[in-house]
Amino acid sequence: MKIVDWNLEWMNKWFSGNARPRWGSNELSADEARTCARKAASVIDALAPDLLCLQEGPSAEAEMALFLDEFLSDADGPRFEALIGSDGGAQKLYVLRRRDGLVRAVERASDAATLALTEPWAADVNGDMLLEGYDFTRLPLVVDIDPVGGAPVRVVVLHTKSKYVHGGEALWRDPVRRQEFVV
Repeated sequence: MKIVDWNLEWMNKWFSGNARPRWGSNELSADEARTCARKAASVIDALAPDLLCLQEGPSAEAEMALFLDEFLSDADGPRFEALIGSDGGAQKLYVLRRRDGLVRAVERASDAATLALTEPWAADVNGDMLLEGYDFTRLPLVVDIDPVGGAPVRVVVLHTKSKYVHGGEALWRDPVRRQEFVV
């Protein structure tokens, strides 16, 4: 079984229309968007993953369906089925299961530990050495997969934030505080 994790960096910019998608946006022409999609599909085809975990996917499932229909389909339809994350605004998490691959099924995890990810926890969010309530700004997509010929596997798709969160940019750019921030 091959699992691939890929941040496509603003796949949402390929589309406009959300539930009634079309190629192109205010940043990319339809031709430019299709070129990006064609290149991404060629990488996916070359890697041939059984499960593809994506960060920064499109905000609407219909947009992902347009991509799959046009670039990752054969005579029987799309070669992947998509499961979208519940969080992320314009940058959604996705799990794509290859229909003829080594993963029989994918389902969203719903156990207590996974559901607890929506609750705040104590963290030092701004480097002041004080614990404060914090919660995910991008909730992980947690799925349980049923691989062919193997035991069930839990996969966590996570889209982390950069050093620029909660004043982090100022801390990072300040050479006096940078080491403190990194540690």
